[in-house]
Amino acid sequence: VSEECICLFLEEEAATSNVSLAVVKELYVLQRVPFTIPFKSRVSLFHKILDKDVLGTRGAHDQFNTSSSVQASIRRDFVYEDAFIQLAESRAPNLKHRLTVKLINFTGLDEAGVDGGGLFKEFVSCFIREAFNPNRGFFIETEGLLHPNPMAVTLYPDYKKHYYLIGRVLGKAIYEKLLVDLPLAPYFLEQL
Repeated sequence: VSEECICLFLEEEAATSNVSLAVVKELYVLQRVPFTIPFKSRVSLFHKILDKDVLGTRGAHDQFNTSSSVQASIRRDFVYEDAFIQLAESRAPNLKHRLTVKLINFTGLDEAGVDGGGLFKEFVSCFIREAFNPNRGFFIETEGLLHPNPMAVTLYPDYKKHYYLIGRVLGKAIYEKLLVDLPLAPYFLEQL
């Protein structure tokens, strides 16, 4: 493939995706030859791309705009179950918007606090701990590493919806630049 063809392709991508040609070029390099860029630079570039997308999706005054935010009331004892219902794509189609979480304690009362990001982070942490818990059945642990459980299909007839939700919440964590510490098996990570 000639350099001219690549340039034409990149210009066409920029025109159809509403992002600048520079961003399309950066994404192209990240996708095709990521090893040519040092890891820290790739992370920095990825964060820059995310920041632009967040600004485009939410606007400059995001913290004051609650009209497009996704609201979720999550019971502490049923974090995964409530998220499965409330964050389903039919109820929350765009998780790029701010996700405002209200945690409900075991007595059924709202926990004190306004979600300025802390409750959201706590929710993500609890959700990931629940979703990746081998006892739930979606993932199994082998030699300290997690990977999808091939038997999940027999445990949950709607297993695809569950994996889709888990992916959406992980994607949301990445979009919000939250660190997620999961000991995922390398072969599985390479497929993501």
